[in-house]
Amino acid sequence: MKNILILLLLVASFANAQRIRKNYREMTTWEKQTFTDAIKALIADNGSLGFVTFGNSPITGNKQSQFGSVHSEFFFNRGIHGEIRFTSWHRWFIYVYENELRNSNIVGANKITLPYWDWTSQYFNTSPTDREINSPLWDNNFMGQFNNLLNLDRTVGESWWATLPTSKTVSDCLAKTIIENSSDSRNSFRYELETYNHNSAHVWVGGLMGGIASPRDPIFFLHHNMVDKIWQNWTDLGNASPFPADKQDFNGLSTTMKSNDVDDSRKLKVWFAENGKVELNKYTATGIENYDYTGTINVSNNFVVPSGTTANFTSATEIAFLPGTSIEEGSSMSAEINESKFNGQNARMETQETEIELKKNISSEIKIYPNPFKNELYIQYPYTESVEIKVFDVIGKIIYKNQLSVLANQNIFIETTDFQQGIFIINIHSKSFNQTTKIIKQ
Repeated sequence: MKNILILLLLVASFANAQRIRKNYREMTTWEKQTFTDAIKALIADNGSLGFVTFGNSPITGNKQSQFGSVHSEFFFNRGIHGEIRFTSWHRWFIYVYENELRNSNIVGANKITLPYWDWTSQYFNTSPTDREINSPLWDNNFMGQFNNLLNLDRTVGESWWATLPTSKTVSDCLAKTIIENSSDSRNSFRYELETYNHNSAHVWVGGLMGGIASPRDPIFFLHHNMVDKIWQNWTDLGNASPFPADKQDFNGLSTTMKSNDVDDSRKLKVWFAENGKVELNKYTATGIENYDYTGTINVSNNFVVPSGTTANFTSATEIAFLPGTSIEEGSSMSAEINESKFNGQNARMETQETEIELKKNISSEIKIYPNPFKNELYIQYPYTESVEIKVFDVIGKIIYKNQLSVLANQNIFIETTDFQQGIFIINIHSKSFNQTTKIIKQ
């Protein structure tokens, strides 16, 4: 099904997209190629990432190896494992890696979002699953190609003791209610996450992935993205991550970012899709934000677009604006179904710096009154031309549609007796305008 459940004002924009991370299985062929090409660009780039050693010396080498080196430096020091900062340090670490991929010189790289490897195979459960050694994850056109290229010496699935985490280990982890327990560290979310949903996958892959320089293997980042997703799922259940003052620093990575800055992935404008759907919620947009995802985009539950901001949504399948979405007066939103955007046809144009040109704010020129209304609704339209009017309910069903020719400043009457009480979206479309407004029936 391909559908926009509530159509809003279309605004062309090439601003950087928000980051909707998804299972690598959902990636298009073009997305996979762009992703792996960007990794190769890091391997070929010896520029400094600004990382430092435990002794505060610069870390050198190609960019992919620099990620492995800084991880090695702090593996046994300063709390990137075995305590609460395991969560925050690695979240920032993979975000920095994602930034480097997006900043590479590969066409379309600025659209890259880091995919994850769901080793539970909860949804993609037809053999070969992602728990098997012949999974498409290891194909030579994806992660498999890096084994020889980077001399990783992987031993995928050969460990005599290591098995991949399961849906059961994930659910046990999510059942914990505190992130770290100072009196009983084993009885905490962090301990369950690191011990039972993180460690064994490193050993199962083997080679460099099984050692302290594991980030030299690109699969590290797909694995840790899955670990990070579990932390965000736990946060979405209403759990908090209070980091003590002495657990704030990101050793070797940043002198400005702190653990409290990343205790919710939405603070980094990162979202996680699952099973073909992403839920955008509990967030207030700023500036101009683009949300691009191949699957269903659901917008709801305190997702706020304030006055003066723009939110653009593009999907290859479906977009739904559900109850709880707040579209404030003076803001702009758009929704578009566009498969080609995820197959690279527009990639070269999208990587250019393009000035964003928004349509004139015309909310003061078209008057809709009264709002809230009871049984009658009027629209005062400023020009003489043909106008199409549509009214949608909150699930996107068209409950009113009319196309008519109007005179300048004519009042258009809409009979609303049959409308149920509640919130509706009215779209007014013509040669001059394409305006969407929230209206309320009392």
